[in-house]
Amino acid sequence: MTKKTTQHNSDHASYDQLPYESNAFAASHPAHIAGVARLFNLSPVDVAKARILELGSAAGGNIIPIAIYYPESTVVGVDYSKVQIDDGLKVIEQIGLPNASLKHMSITDITPDFGQFDYIICHGVYSWVPPEVQDAIMRVCQENLTDNGIAYISYNVYPGWKIHEIARDAMLFHTRNINDQLQQVAHGRGMIQYMHEMSRENSMFRHVMNAEAGLVQNAAPYYIAHEFLETHNTPCYFNEFIKRASQHNLSYLAESDLATMFVENLGEEHKQRLVNASNGQQIELEQYLDFLNNRTFRQTLLCKSSAASQVKRKIDRDSFKSLDYHSALFEEKGAIDIPAGSIKFTTHNQRWLAAQGSVQVEALRTLQLSSPNALSYDALKQSVETTIEGDLNEDALLSMLERLTIMGLLIPYMHTCDEVLTNSISHKPKMKQAMAKYINLTQRPTNMLHNMISNNAIFPIIVESLDGQHTTTELEAMIFSWAKEGKLTFSDKQTGAAVTDEPTLKKESKNHLHQALTLLAHNGFLIA
Repeated sequence: MTKKTTQHNSDHASYDQLPYESNAFAASHPAHIAGVARLFNLSPVDVAKARILELGSAAGGNIIPIAIYYPESTVVGVDYSKVQIDDGLKVIEQIGLPNASLKHMSITDITPDFGQFDYIICHGVYSWVPPEVQDAIMRVCQENLTDNGIAYISYNVYPGWKIHEIARDAMLFHTRNINDQLQQVAHGRGMIQYMHEMSRENSMFRHVMNAEAGLVQNAAPYYIAHEFLETHNTPCYFNEFIKRASQHNLSYLAESDLATMFVENLGEEHKQRLVNASNGQQIELEQYLDFLNNRTFRQTLLCKSSAASQVKRKIDRDSFKSLDYHSALFEEKGAIDIPAGSIKFTTHNQRWLAAQGSVQVEALRTLQLSSPNALSYDALKQSVETTIEGDLNEDALLSMLERLTIMGLLIPYMHTCDEVLTNSISHKPKMKQAMAKYINLTQRPTNMLHNMISNNAIFPIIVESLDGQHTTTELEAMIFSWAKEGKLTFSDKQTGAAVTDEPTLKKESKNHLHQALTLLAHNGFLIA
């Protein structure tokens, strides 16, 4: 065994001792990756029947939900942490997912015989492994990707990570003689807090440490351990990453976060200056944008170099006709801070748009009403046609879709799922039972768009009974029974004391059921 392999093994032992939380990452969902690829003129495989490989899968939190929602797909995860692989295999076995598997092995041991995949996902691995494993990631993406396949790789980038490196270097130095990971995290946090306290008021360093102290103090221990205290964390510049990919016959396709690619979001004046500076080259343009935005993280999509000639940088509006869309915008009634005749649509993080014209307004209303479903272009077009007066100006609809996609206010997908979801609560509510089991096994509710919500205290009681057979009255009785037996406690809103009398317990059971079902409905878990 070589010294490098030994180091690689010891690094991964830290993931056994303090496992990284195995979550879903919406930007890596193959249905979204396919949507982005389609916009740039590629023909990706329908995720419903795709073969999907994740490198560094941990316990499968990013791919098991895909296997649940797409039962005819094949998902395979690979990770060097046996603890996390074993945890994920237990979940797969208890749910009963014949299309999902997890392998305890090193990425470096994957050969072409491992199989061909339509999508290869590598989230949160590339920057945190030694160079030989980085090379293996690129090699696997080239050798094991189908000819029209897409690879997703996330990684830390400069210039933004140069600031984080101040905190990382200080934490590594301060904890150099500590072996216990949790103690390393505690002492590392202490070092950053001390640096924050010692920085001069109103200095540039105080400004830097304000941000670093907030991040380090509030992040989960596993994140601090593996982001700031691992042996390997090697950010790079975007153009360096693309150059390395090209050495493995891989070409740049796009960013999963589409809005970050488009200089149009900076305004026309800046657009022209940056286009001129980059000679119209996309990679140079995006490197300039990284400098201007002090970017720290990228989620890059790669294709085989043999497919690169098909990529069109100028998006053809007709490509929008083959996609599904999900919008986080909702109509804000009575807004006064917008031009006359406009309708304000806002996101939950306070981004907003002043919609003008009947086509744009009715399209956004339709997308809002269809949520939590993603809506196909044909369905969107048909709905708008029936609500506006006169004939539909289809170019206006396509122009709106293009504009909102470039702004990041509309997320494109290719085939989200076959089930139709509802944002209302029926007499006998229903959700996908495999996901109900997954929620109870992992406490990580994940919807078909790969968005996670916080687990709710009521979920363990009800989710596996959301089978379309149990009434809301029966569900209330289940919650009441738990509360009466002391398995669940309701607190008086005024005194904070535990509620014990039966009439109040019944009332609280009904209220909490409604809150839990509303949360599930609005976030895309209940089936129509």
